[in-house]
Amino acid sequence: MRRYPEEFARCVSSIIQRYEGKVTVILFGSRAAGRHSASSDYDIMVVVPSYADYFDEVAQIRRLCRGVPVDIVLFAKDEFVLDGIVAKMLESCVTIHDGLSLSPCQQAVAVSPQ
Repeated sequence: MRRYPEEFARCVSSIIQRYEGKVTVILFGSRAAGRHSASSDYDIMVVVPSYADYFDEVAQIRRLCRGVPVDIVLFAKDEFVLDGIVAKMLESCVTIHDGLSLSPCQQAVAVSPQ
């Protein structure tokens, strides 16, 4: 089981809490593929039931992750389709929390401090 630094675990826990568990959080990119360096950021895809304003929602998520180098890709559940660029982004991915039952990745991981 992979484990992530405490700050990232807190970031993800805050996202899950904000959406009362009804959110899917996916790690993708170099950290999901195991090709990251110490300076790599965390690429996360966050799928929520819905949102009013994309940029406002991303800003709110970013505030929850203050101090963590994170790039956020946001989707509403009805926008999330596993094809095209999304499928390419998720070629190497880890489902961290799947509160919307999307099952986009083959592996899942517990988020807890090292």
